[in-house]
Amino acid sequence: MVLYCIGFVAPKFSGYLLLKNGEAVSITATIGIVTVGQDETLENVIERADQAMYMGKQQGRDRTVFA
Repeated sequence: MVLYCIGFVAPKFSGYLLLKNGEAVSITATIGIVTVGQDETLENVIERADQAMYMGKQQGRDRTVFA
């Protein structure tokens, strides 16, 4: 269920604009998702999710990457 929700929500950011200093700026979302091991530290989980997110950014925008 969570994976479905994230896969549905992330692309919805595309096409929206924000005003920054009077200039329109487009919004994108790249999300890194990981499964958590039983003995894994929060720091390690966040690091892996961060790495997955940056992998997605290298592949393009508006991505969800599972690691």
